[in-house]
Amino acid sequence: MTNDLSDALRIRHLEIHPDNRIIFGASVEAQLEMSALLIAPGRVAVTMPLRGAATDQLQPVEPIRLSVLADAATGLSVLTAEEHEFCATVELRVDTLGAPAAGATSLQAKGTTLTHASGFGTSRADIHDDLGTPIAHAVAIVSIGGGRQGAPDTWSRPVGAQFDPMDIQVSVLNAGQCVTTVAPAMSNSAGMVHGGVLMSLAHAAQDAFEQTLHGRSRRIRFAVDYLRPVPPLGELRMSSTLERGGHRLRSIRTELVREDGKVAAIATGMGAMVSETVER
Repeated sequence: MTNDLSDALRIRHLEIHPDNRIIFGASVEAQLEMSALLIAPGRVAVTMPLRGAATDQLQPVEPIRLSVLADAATGLSVLTAEEHEFCATVELRVDTLGAPAAGATSLQAKGTTLTHASGFGTSRADIHDDLGTPIAHAVAIVSIGGGRQGAPDTWSRPVGAQFDPMDIQVSVLNAGQCVTTVAPAMSNSAGMVHGGVLMSLAHAAQDAFEQTLHGRSRRIRFAVDYLRPVPPLGELRMSSTLERGGHRLRSIRTELVREDGKVAAIATGMGAMVSETVER
């Protein structure tokens, strides 16, 4: 794909570094080495290297990479449709199609605006590896506006705080109950925890819950409804329950709860049950 960053400067609060890396006032995209291939009105293309690929054959791409890539591609495509100062993901769904091909070195996501109206937009992203293998597709509902959310100018952030993908982990309290600590390096440009980070934390919570259930599933769909922003300090509690427990499909619902007791997001993951021979 030919690079086309000619319209990049029309997006406020978006900085393109000389190597095309996108920075949103936080280190999530930077530390995951996300780059822009195309930025044009209503459509974008971003890429991210496949590093530290998941060893679990049922989850061949690290959730943090897939979540951030999907969130960025869908959100950016709406953000570029017109002159907007901010966008916030309201709902994001990622459907997994397959695993990267042998020899693939990166993931690429092409985001396109589907609808654009006053106050919101919808978009989709097609995700594939650099060899053309389909990996996933995502759809999103995005809130848009002329003012920025959160408090990026007043929130205290440690100088040089860097996001570490290894921080995407949870501590199990009991069956279905997990807790994690969020940090400033996990924040987005609005000074709140990045939506892709929240989605990947919900993945981790559901992985932990599934260990208490009979059998395993290959996750084929994951959706998050973002209800409230999460400040990037303190604990985030996650509560998972089994919504569907059939022989072929399994659905798990997870609530992400802030320290003030308010539900910040609700995640629903659907998986296809696998046999023991597939697990080995």
